[in-house]
Amino acid sequence: MAQLKVKDVKKGEFIYLLNKDNTPQKKVYQRKGFDRSSGKYELQAYWDINDYRYVKGDKTCIIADF
Repeated sequence: MAQLKVKDVKKGEFIYLLNKDNTPQKKVYQRKGFDRSSGKYELQAYWDINDYRYVKGDKTCIIADF
């Protein structure tokens, strides 16, 4: 799998965030919008619609293909 930055992922795509040792996390996230006030991207967990996470654009991830 090719590693991407969160800012390079299209809105609506499903991704896995990578840990520091380049292993994928267990949660699948969907990239939502960009929050201008904090300068971070909004990610929503696929299995829990109430679980949101805000990350910087330089966070590495891989595309979830299922």
